[in-house]
Amino acid sequence: MELDAHVTPDNNDVIPYSGTQPNKRMRKKSMVWEYFTVEAVGAGCTRAYCNQCKKSFSYITDSKLAGTSHLKRHISMGICQVLREKNQQISYPKTGGSQYNANTPKKRPRENSRFTTGISFDQERCNHDVAKMIILHDYPLHIVKQQGFIDFLRILQPQFNPSCLNSIERDCIAIYLGKKQNMLNVINVIPGQVNLTLELWTSNQAMGYVFVRGHFIDNDWNLHRPILNVVTVPFPGSEDSLNQTLVTCLSDWHLEGRLAADALWAMRETISKVRDSVKHVKSSETHKEKFIDLKQHLQVPSMVNLSIDDPCKWDTTYHMLVAACELKEIFICLDTTDSDYRTTLTMDDWKMVETLCTYLKYLYDAAKILTQQPYPTSNLFFAEVSKIQVELTQSFDQYWRESCIILAIAVAMDPRHKMKLVEFTFAKTFGENAGAWIKIVEDGLRDLFIEYSTQMFLKATNDDDGDDIMIKETCQEDSIDCSLFVDDDGLSDYEFYISDFTGNPQFKSELEEYLEEPLLTSVEEFDILSWWRVNGLKYPTLSRIASDILSLPVSTLSADSVFDTQIRKMDSYRSSLSSLTLEALICAKDWFQSE
Repeated sequence: MELDAHVTPDNNDVIPYSGTQPNKRMRKKSMVWEYFTVEAVGAGCTRAYCNQCKKSFSYITDSKLAGTSHLKRHISMGICQVLREKNQQISYPKTGGSQYNANTPKKRPRENSRFTTGISFDQERCNHDVAKMIILHDYPLHIVKQQGFIDFLRILQPQFNPSCLNSIERDCIAIYLGKKQNMLNVINVIPGQVNLTLELWTSNQAMGYVFVRGHFIDNDWNLHRPILNVVTVPFPGSEDSLNQTLVTCLSDWHLEGRLAADALWAMRETISKVRDSVKHVKSSETHKEKFIDLKQHLQVPSMVNLSIDDPCKWDTTYHMLVAACELKEIFICLDTTDSDYRTTLTMDDWKMVETLCTYLKYLYDAAKILTQQPYPTSNLFFAEVSKIQVELTQSFDQYWRESCIILAIAVAMDPRHKMKLVEFTFAKTFGENAGAWIKIVEDGLRDLFIEYSTQMFLKATNDDDGDDIMIKETCQEDSIDCSLFVDDDGLSDYEFYISDFTGNPQFKSELEEYLEEPLLTSVEEFDILSWWRVNGLKYPTLSRIASDILSLPVSTLSADSVFDTQIRKMDSYRSSLSSLTLEALICAKDWFQSE
């Protein structure tokens, strides 16, 4: 039988059905037939079957050809469910070399002609993608109820059913919880520490928000700095807000015992202890009498009166601390005469408070000028500002002397510099005293190496024995009997191991080998994390040190707030959200962007 190649402008790429010899009048074979198979299903009836989803389409009825346009649409417009799941979309060249676009409308389009009954619509996937869109672009949740948004989506897909507010909120939280579990899986297996920074936001309501950001390097030597928590706290002046934030984060992310926190909350905790001590004395006449009796017994000459501060006004905090410092001898001994007093302030705590008061005094004296009436003229400020400048210069010098040690160790972890850059910089910074400072860094690096080596040895020993006691708890609390590591000769495995680092001149430690090797030639785009990933097996202990040191944040500020002059503020809409929803939207967006 010979087919009558009756074609229309859309049907110029046809082939005969299976079993029929091609005719000279037949056109060239269309690419669509790579995805369809033609089969005869009865007398004068032939259908085309999709090779992917097996759906059948009319092709030849009697002597009439249905053409291939509907077949092209099936595989190029995402109608074929199998191809859609494979994320494939097919385009075909039109006769004459131009690109065929199945989405191009006909001259006389019928209403909704681009939709067919073959479309498989996934409402759940649409809801998920709308929630993801809201997270990524900070859209309000109620966008799903805005008529313009609903109309737009229904033009794209008439079957779309808009979510209610509660449903879209649940979808956003579900995305957050899923990604949180993924992040937790990463953190649970990192070999090193997690460093934390805190950033405080305010709002127009009487609430504050603490952003907790983690900094760590994973097993593949990728640096991560995700927002781990957004904690709503009473604002302003909640005494325990930052402490509670850290407790929440530690528990939430299973970080107890493995945290090196870089957050400016240590002084707040100490100030809170002083405040509690003062409150105790002033809380009852009995406590006050015991305090006065002890003062007379110790012959403390101070006539200052204790006062409780207003956390919203730093000058009142300054006065409270100054008074408490003058009476610190009494507070130190107060628990011996007052059994109700249970606050513990160490000598180091008092030293920190005294140092803080020293610098607050200069700011307080300068600020007092601003309260004079009538308003003071500018000439009065010079002397006070000069005092602040001198003290800040000295303070920064002290900061540099303290922080340069850890920064110098970080430089030593760079194979292009090691100790050479430290030696060069210290020679310029400290002059004739450079040698002493260089030795401090060398000793610090060596002590750090021994500490990490010890931890790794004890952990390996505990793992071999099936003991799951945390190494840090072992070192800090001495909860393991040293006899566990003693052999028959009376020499502990640990003593034998550590003697290699301290008493064997012929043994070169991993650290010494690293420092003695030639410096790596500098290259324009050097990736230090990639270098340690490659050389981690050669320097297993140093790589652990490098992982923790190099992940230390150089600032507690996020990159987008470095130049801000004010504390960042949460807008009114987000402040109205529940704590969980707010945390979900902010954290999930941060994690999406980091990907």
